[in-house]
Formats: sequence, structure tokens, C-alpha cells
Amino acid sequence: MNKIKILTLVLLTGLFSTNVMAEVVVVVNANNSITSLSKAELIRIFQGKQDKFATGKKAIPVNQIPPSEARQSFDSDMLGRTTKQMTAYWSKQLFSGNATPPKELNGDIDVLKFILASEHAIGYVDKSAVNDAVKVITIN
Repeated sequence: MNKIKILTLVLLTGLFSTNVMAEVVVVVNANNSITSLSKAELIRIFQGKQDKFATGKKAIPVNQIPPSEARQSFDSDMLGRTTKQMTAYWSKQLFSGNATPPKELNGDIDVLKFILASEHAIGYVDKSAVNDAVKVITIN
């Protein structure tokens, strides 16, 4: 009988607990003409397989340093991998000389500063950090 009560309590706790993950948005410089990307394009850019936007202009991806909540959310929600898997992916790419990983910055403020300074930069921040210097783009 006690096992059933404990199991029920554990299951109910799991149902009502909230996972506090950042609500991440993908951003570019406000002067960038890009308004949307396909999810496949975004993945290719952040995996170093595509270095230009559809407009032909250079794309410079920037990541946040793990284990930030924004990085974890972006990697899982947008790239479909865990941050650990992305780190392993980039280790392999570096070792084989195939590609260079995106620059890693300390958090939302540093990402916003980087994007403000580069019209070709693309990154992600918590939705609450968005300001007029950047433009949120739609991921299809």
C-alpha cells in the first residue's frame, strides 16, 4: 500500500512541476534584411555547413557558453540535440578540420552587443532580453 502512495505522489509531482527553461528567440542585427529562416537553414548555419543567408550575405553564428539555459533551450528546441551532443559534434569537426564552431559568448547581453556590432551575426537570446538593436526572426 505504501508503494502505491509513494508512486502516486511521485507521478503527481512530475505532472505539476514546471520545467524552467528560457524562452529563446533567434535574432539578427536590426539592419539585416533577413526576416525568417527555415529550421533546416538555421541548423546548417549553426553546424557550420552553411555560411551565408539566402540573400547571399555572410552568416556569422554566435552561441552562448554552456550550460546557460538559453543555450540548452536553443540546442534542444532549434537544433534537435542536447548541448552535450553539440559539444561532441564540434569536437569532432575541429579534430577533422571540417569547420570552426560558432564564437561562444557569456550571455544575452554579450550576444546582443556582438549582433549590434555585426550586421551579419545571428544568435539567440531569452525573449525578455530583446531590444531595438536586434530583430527577432521567424523560424519555419
